[in-house]
Amino acid sequence: MPEEVMLFFSSYKLIATVIVIVVIVVIRWLILSLFRHPRFSTRENRRLYANVVRNVSNILILFSLASLWSAEIHQFALSIAAFAVALVLSMREYIQSLSGGVYRIVTSPFVIGDWVQIGSYTGEVTSTDLLSTTLFEVDVSHGHYGYTGKTLVLPNNLFLTNGVKNLNFMRRFLVHSFSITRKGHVMNPFEAKAYILERVQEYCAHFYEIGRRYNALIEKRLDITIQGPEPMIRVSTTDLGHNVFTVSIFCPTEEVHDIEQKVTEDFLRLWYERLDAQMAFGRTHAEHWADPNQEDTRD
Repeated sequence: MPEEVMLFFSSYKLIATVIVIVVIVVIRWLILSLFRHPRFSTRENRRLYANVVRNVSNILILFSLASLWSAEIHQFALSIAAFAVALVLSMREYIQSLSGGVYRIVTSPFVIGDWVQIGSYTGEVTSTDLLSTTLFEVDVSHGHYGYTGKTLVLPNNLFLTNGVKNLNFMRRFLVHSFSITRKGHVMNPFEAKAYILERVQEYCAHFYEIGRRYNALIEKRLDITIQGPEPMIRVSTTDLGHNVFTVSIFCPTEEVHDIEQKVTEDFLRLWYERLDAQMAFGRTHAEHWADPNQEDTRD
């Protein structure tokens, strides 16, 4: 008999559900009716017993329904879990970007208007939200330090996998280095170094005082020591024996290329003048040795 009842319940779950609920509700009603009889208990006890009966009956209904529909509930739970996994996978980038946006808000590595480098992207921050950050691209990889005209919209998940470099102090002044390579037999490298230093100092004289104050401000704010404002010239050689003059200057960002071009032009002009002088001297010397009696013949 119990097996037949269980088989009936498993085969006709909807009918079994209705029967279970009706039976439990009827039993609860009978018990509550019994508790309402004046001779059974006081008014306070009737309220307490009635509350207990209702809670127990509700628990029995939930337990019975869970037992009857356990297989369906299990399948439904698996479906919900699969849906949740699929939802997370499909929205992974958005979730990561949202996490990166929260990270940016908490850490505050930059503000609107700062120059920043995020991974391989560099630019001026123009706007931010929870999912993305917008930059006006700045070309610093080739030493141009100018706007390229491109707008970069970067997902905030880059903050979770890349460091953020704040380049804001480079908007006004920066340490710029460039090199000039020439053969060493044309002029003395130390004479060339002194000449380059003289030209650099001349072109940097008009902003020297401003650069000195800005350099001190950066060092105080960042608590570091940076090069400047005095220019530096370093002499080295290549594998072929050519002289390399490396110039480092602390100068306004907008004047970087102008100063580099002027110094390079001045040095090359001097270098070629020395080269022409050497070649002229060599030709005169060669002509003299080719015809040593030329002067006597003229006499």
